[in-house]
Amino acid sequence: MKIIALAPLLLLAACATPDWRDASIPVTPVAGFELERYTGDWFEIARFPNWFEDGCSDVRTTYTPRPDGRIDVTNICPTNASGDPTTATGVARTTDTPGALQVRFAPSWVPFAWADYIVVWTDPDYRAAVVASPGGGSAWILAREATPDMTLLDQAREVLGANGYDTDAMIYPVQR
Repeated sequence: MKIIALAPLLLLAACATPDWRDASIPVTPVAGFELERYTGDWFEIARFPNWFEDGCSDVRTTYTPRPDGRIDVTNICPTNASGDPTTATGVARTTDTPGALQVRFAPSWVPFAWADYIVVWTDPDYRAAVVASPGGGSAWILAREATPDMTLLDQAREVLGANGYDTDAMIYPVQR
């Protein structure tokens, strides 16, 4: 009977997202974060492997301000592992900490579906950014151009490393 009761927990553990960071190092939001400058279109330059972007390339993300102060989030994967396009639409809300957002891709009637999303770095001109989940399950390097300057990419990797992330585990999807 105990094994049957533990089965759902074991299944959840098996499906859990890998942890790509040293949790003893706190994830720190970027100082002086300006949401207005962050909104707009981004290319996904690098990410940690995850089930919801399996096989995705040419990934684009758009953050659009809403009149209610929240931000619409649209992720587009023109080609995924099955060869089909995928679009995920969500909403983000600010928190009391600049650079710390919460994002939800589930329906609004699911109250516990908000996930922490920390902007840990942007370059001064907002040409590149690093966003991460503080739990260590995911992080992304974003850029305004499909092929960013290598200096920006190196800076982004350094910031992830300083926040405890193992950047050697990142994948770099094709951008056209």
